[in-house]
Amino acid sequence: MAKKRINFNLAWLPPAMPVVGPIIGWVIAGWLGALVGLLSGCVAWLVLWVALTFYFIRLSLKRQRQRVGKLSTEELCQIATNPTSRDMGLAIMELDRRGVEAPLPSLESLIDLLSSEDSNRRGLGMSMLFALYPSVNQTGWSNTDPPEVWRERIACLHKESHEPLQLPHPPG
Repeated sequence: MAKKRINFNLAWLPPAMPVVGPIIGWVIAGWLGALVGLLSGCVAWLVLWVALTFYFIRLSLKRQRQRVGKLSTEELCQIATNPTSRDMGLAIMELDRRGVEAPLPSLESLIDLLSSEDSNRRGLGMSMLFALYPSVNQTGWSNTDPPEVWRERIACLHKESHEPLQLPHPPG
């Protein structure tokens, strides 16, 4: 017969530290002990919270890297050129690890993001534009600027870069 494993659920421990600390401190040293217990309980809770958060973020990132590491080079190249993919950075990192020059998203692929009606998508497009094409970085540009302003900027970028850009037609 297999041993029954006792499962201790310690989820209660971090929130209990600031409560248990003063109680133990009161029993040992009165009011001063309660104050020291409260402070040490809060510090212990904060340290434990930071350590567990760091651990679980590392674990999640390790799983994502393993999942991306199983993809073929062609699939990684497709992901790396898609500016809306959540795995774009991981795909570029994996291609770099394999010794393959990662293809970056083209300026054309950023046009839909930059001229979107959603300011969050324009913000993503701005981040990609400035990170991937640092020579384009202009002060005063904002994701809260209307799409029409971004279409004008894209047209100016097209004239400066002499690349064949396909500007989306405004809705209407």
